[in-house]
Amino acid sequence: MIIKKRDSQKGFISILTVLGIGLFVFGMSLAIYNGTVKQLLSNRNTVYGDLAFYTAESAMSEATYQVLNSAEGAYTVNTMPQLNNITPIITITKPWCYETIITGNANMKNINRQVSEHLETSPNCLPFSYGIFTPGVLALGGNSMVVSVDPTKGDIFATHGVFCCPKCPSECIKEGSYTGDAILGETPPAIPTLEDFRELYKKAADDNHTYFTSTENAKTYIDNKTKNGETVQGIIFVDNSDELIINNEKTQLIGSLWVTGNLTIRGGNYTASHGYAVMVVEGNRLEAHGTPIINGVVYVKGTINSDIIGGITVNGTIISEGDININGNVTVNYDPTILASWRDMAGFGIGNDPFQPVLWEEK
Repeated sequence: MIIKKRDSQKGFISILTVLGIGLFVFGMSLAIYNGTVKQLLSNRNTVYGDLAFYTAESAMSEATYQVLNSAEGAYTVNTMPQLNNITPIITITKPWCYETIITGNANMKNINRQVSEHLETSPNCLPFSYGIFTPGVLALGGNSMVVSVDPTKGDIFATHGVFCCPKCPSECIKEGSYTGDAILGETPPAIPTLEDFRELYKKAADDNHTYFTSTENAKTYIDNKTKNGETVQGIIFVDNSDELIINNEKTQLIGSLWVTGNLTIRGGNYTASHGYAVMVVEGNRLEAHGTPIINGVVYVKGTINSDIIGGITVNGTIISEGDININGNVTVNYDPTILASWRDMAGFGIGNDPFQPVLWEEK
């Protein structure tokens, strides 16, 4: 009987052993299976992610190539042909006038990849994004100034009313009253130098037979045109340090007036031709009297002094390397559709200062 009992116990233990080994093997198999599945899913996600990344990067590279090789960087496509069975999306943004960001985005099975290329060109365009720009003081002399920025005019980058005096923000706008927004106490952006485009204006004036080395001859030419009821047209370049004074309030000019000395105007209507500043003054002073109307970019190397009876209207922007002192009423209508042509201005075109890739990033 004892022997039979032991044989029965041995059989029961054997069954338990077999079951235990089976459960262990099953557990191990299940664990291996789960690990394998997870690894396969992880590998699949990695493959999808890689496909999405390389698709986004390829699309962004193609768009960057198109921007770098298209006239004025004018490339606006939003979609690209399918790559790896993915349709990439291209976005091109211009947060500042000098910066273009090209972004490629691709999605594969809900796995998204995004890469961007930052391009820069002509950082000295920034002064053109203000209605009035001076690194000095804007003194209104107890009178009023209105600077309007119309957001409906198709502006492509951030714009502001006034930039002045980063070293003395509390005294940036002295006296008078001012309507419009202002950027005070910041580091001024780079100001374009006259050397960048002087020779281009000289050549244009020479081709137009309006290049003068005598201030008196230039004055006579402009006065005679006005007396005859004619509009002064073309690029006028006065290469003489003597002051040019235009007294006739009926003066009409379409083109550009560049003087290497000082300039005084009394009334008149001055309009820039496409691709040129309406006035460039290399001397220390631009004076405006009466009620002149100026359409375009006014650039002064020295200071601007305006003693105005009535008011001056500028449809465009005023850029001065020195202070701006105004006695009178001034209205500056900052029109981005006018200033968008800064890219075409002689000396500032993209052809003279091509895009430069400065940053690549993945998000």
